[in-house]
Amino acid sequence: MAASDATDRWDKVLEDIQRLDNSPNGRNIRRGLAGGKTGADLPAANAYSVISGVYAGRFKELWTADPPQNPWLRGVIQPVHNAVYAFTPYEPLEPQIDQLMEAVAAAREKLNDGSAAAPDAEQIVADMEMWLKVNLLVAGTSHLGPIKVIDDELAKQAEAVRTGFQLPARHFDFATNTLVDVPTATSIPLAVFVASVDNTIASTWAEVLQPDPADQPSIMKQFAAQLIVTFYTEWEEYYRPALAKALGCEPEAIRLNYFGDLRNMRQDYVHTRGFCKNSAKNKLLKWFIKGQAMIPTPAEYLELLTAFPSEELKVKPPDFARGRLPVKANAKATLIAEFDKVVAASGYSKDAALDQALEAWIAAQSEAGSNN
Repeated sequence: MAASDATDRWDKVLEDIQRLDNSPNGRNIRRGLAGGKTGADLPAANAYSVISGVYAGRFKELWTADPPQNPWLRGVIQPVHNAVYAFTPYEPLEPQIDQLMEAVAAAREKLNDGSAAAPDAEQIVADMEMWLKVNLLVAGTSHLGPIKVIDDELAKQAEAVRTGFQLPARHFDFATNTLVDVPTATSIPLAVFVASVDNTIASTWAEVLQPDPADQPSIMKQFAAQLIVTFYTEWEEYYRPALAKALGCEPEAIRLNYFGDLRNMRQDYVHTRGFCKNSAKNKLLKWFIKGQAMIPTPAEYLELLTAFPSEELKVKPPDFARGRLPVKANAKATLIAEFDKVVAASGYSKDAALDQALEAWIAAQSEAGSNN
């Protein structure tokens, strides 16, 4: 298992360094450094800064912003860090790049050989918060892509009108990712596109940061659904089991209102087209009333961060006592009908009747086994 999401981020940065070195730009840099050139031998005064920035800039940025906390991960990345910060313009540069690339290759091999240490609770919770921040940014700004397509075309139309021309109706063609004059089987009329996504939503960073909630069109519900559904899925499928392993408990023991509320919202986005039903029962993230279109405001998106239970997630919860679970099996329709009929006449609940039936069957099987 990968050590953490941080492992993936570091592997991506190291991969980018390798891609650069193997690219035409990287080969050109190396040709320019042949013959043992130092920074003083380069034609431009800032050439050394450019070269070191190209090779090491993103590594330094990530190290400053998110240095590896996991001891195993830090040990793997440290040789690359040493090579990056040993760069000097006073010695031949190409051998320094060679040393960096050797360290990068060795680190990537360790990151991907399956020997990664399992993350502790601290790292898992940090990964969750970072995942949430990344995807909050995506959810809150994804509409800027469609808006740019619209704004660019409207600017062209305005310029045409100003000069006495009228442009034909335009269509966005998915086959070419361009605007075209003639509709095709893979195009959408720009007028339909505008009517679907443009409702004076944010087209500047100021409006992104503080939009009017009333201005948000229904398409913003899709971005919210993507965030909530994916985050809850990541929690259930990866983070919760990983955290349970780190804390030494069962996944079901980690029960917090925050994730119960996310589950309610996930149900509504998936099963009621993003109109509030289950989410009206939320205990912490009380954003919507029944029937309301589930488009979070910026303040509500922010609450995903401010209400995130980071400290509670790092503490081992009490032992989990399993309650009732559904029986994952199918029975003959005639048996189910007879079961329902008998239960209704008996005054028992279906749960109590099923308990008795299962207990009787298990006891019968145990007795039969002991007689063999």
